[in-house]
Amino acid sequence: MKTTLEVQGAPSGRRAFYGGLFFYLFLFAFEEYFFDIPHLRYIVQNPPETGGYRPILLLFAGNFGTFAAIWISARSKLKFRLGYFLIFGLITIIQYGYWHALNRPLSLLDVHTGLSSSFDLWIDAAIIFASPWALIPILSYGLLLLFTVKDEYLGWKGFLTVSTFVLLFFSLLISLNYHLPFMTVPKAFNVFLETVWVDKEITQYERMTIPFQSSTPPLNNVILIIDESVRGDSLSLNGYPRPTTPYLEELAEAGFLHNWGIAVSAATCSIPSNAAIISGLSSLPDPDQAVYTNPTLFHYAKVMGYQSWYVNAQSSIFWNSLQDQDILLIDHRITPFDLGHSHNNDFVAAEKIREIVTASTGNFILVNKLGVHFPYHEAYPEESTIWSPINTDHQPGQALINAYDNAVSYNIDTFFEKLLQDDVFLENTIIVYTSDHGQTLGQVNGQWPHCGGSRIEAMVPLFLIGDIPNLDTSYPASHFNIFPTILDLMNFPADERPVEYSLSLLQATGADQSDRYFLSKTEGFLNGEVVNFDSEPPLQLKEIMTVERE
Repeated sequence: MKTTLEVQGAPSGRRAFYGGLFFYLFLFAFEEYFFDIPHLRYIVQNPPETGGYRPILLLFAGNFGTFAAIWISARSKLKFRLGYFLIFGLITIIQYGYWHALNRPLSLLDVHTGLSSSFDLWIDAAIIFASPWALIPILSYGLLLLFTVKDEYLGWKGFLTVSTFVLLFFSLLISLNYHLPFMTVPKAFNVFLETVWVDKEITQYERMTIPFQSSTPPLNNVILIIDESVRGDSLSLNGYPRPTTPYLEELAEAGFLHNWGIAVSAATCSIPSNAAIISGLSSLPDPDQAVYTNPTLFHYAKVMGYQSWYVNAQSSIFWNSLQDQDILLIDHRITPFDLGHSHNNDFVAAEKIREIVTASTGNFILVNKLGVHFPYHEAYPEESTIWSPINTDHQPGQALINAYDNAVSYNIDTFFEKLLQDDVFLENTIIVYTSDHGQTLGQVNGQWPHCGGSRIEAMVPLFLIGDIPNLDTSYPASHFNIFPTILDLMNFPADERPVEYSLSLLQATGADQSDRYFLSKTEGFLNGEVVNFDSEPPLQLKEIMTVERE
């Protein structure tokens, strides 16, 4: 019996066929176990009585495509086998790493995050995410390529055939809105091709127009500061026993700081949290893609006559749902290239912001701080260490918490001290401050820092600095309250708003009680696990380990 790809003068190909089949079945069984039976979950979520047999046929097609690619690679010449091995190894390391760290596969948002992050952060994430389990499929695939070397036959034509087949096949599945449950290579191709095709579609969205146009110039400055990875209960302002934010406490005692304490983030990942804040979402997930159609804060600033500033101390890339058309509304940009590319980026940004608002009014400034992203020990200079020993490899324990608390202590108070040097600053300026998400700090069952489902990953600070009387800070706040608060600070008329938003913090009272929800384990704006932060016990809440925080 002859197999496909067997021609006159060529090796039989039997080793490649049967070896490829054996490896495929092994990989299928191993990943069903390792990734908590993804195919069974897919079938349960897409039963024939609701979706017909189309999901099952697509499931079969996806797995057939995977086997075909493995089989053809086992028929390729030696120099091409090395390329296949390196691609398979890299993708497997990434996928197993994400599952190890975040208990989910690679997603479209992860690609965005990676593209907008520095190379140093890639290295740090690779160390933290590394999973030794990835060696099993990688070494097994290497053995397959060695075992079938006698069947090598296909050269450039075979390589181009495989490449074309993979690109066209998985592009077709994407066009059919098929999301592969199979985790490694095909799932990665699915995500990478989504980056091309879905992003292309996203740029075609149009923002809703705002019919209102202010006839009077603004008389104040409005600043929205979104910090990075600051957990709400790590601030002594919010009762943390270590004095991490004494300057903020002084502001609160003087009546300049209005504190809603520990608020709830929209999501436990940066991109959906930032997008929800900037586009005024009232909930996540976002099946209607309102992050791309709602007017942004920059749109409202424009019609109200504000000069808009985007200060990004993290990245020079737009990564938080802002599109090309939105960039045109931003009058001024400050990027890390303007700030010096160091752990002092935030402090240089604070001085630039202070210069802007002390010299003029009518500015809306959105700030993405560099904050205290892991690795925490790199967020502050060694001489600023207060609590030791510190952790440099993100292993759970008190040393990790010490490093994080040092970073919080160094970054936040210093930023606001530089920002608020002039007393005249607060006469015409209002600041709204929060963080994108919290951090686990090794206090849940795993090593991931955020993007999971624990309650502490959604704990963020939320306060307002400025002269606004009669605020009721007993209201249980969340990210969803920030957008309407900014609109109120801009004096945008409530009856002219084209979208119904959540409650403004300027209007909310302690009597306005409602459960707060956040999105966890997100693979985008469209999906993820919705967790009730205020439930007892919180839904999806992971068991807190007994790591003491002194």
